[in-house]
Amino acid sequence: MNLPTERNTQVDFILATLAEGKDPQFRSGNTDTCLEGTRTYLCQRIANWLDTTAADQPNLFWLHGKAGAGKSTVANTVRIMAQENGHPVSCFF
Repeated sequence: MNLPTERNTQVDFILATLAEGKDPQFRSGNTDTCLEGTRTYLCQRIANWLDTTAADQPNLFWLHGKAGAGKSTVANTVRIMAQENGHPVSCFF
């Protein structure tokens, strides 16, 4: 099924805009990162998931927990690690 030309133009514009981002950051206001030596197992587990290219690997890593557990801090730490390793990064809340 072909998308209408107007829709293709909109998609192309959005993709071009996203490609221009030089330093994606969380907009939630949280710029904290994990303290050195903390949450290392979790961050390494996520880093391993990012680096895996196996066909049976899920495309989504679901980070969940109670309010105040540090999910945003872990996500920001992983974002920085991923960005430093050349992975494309994005987030939403």
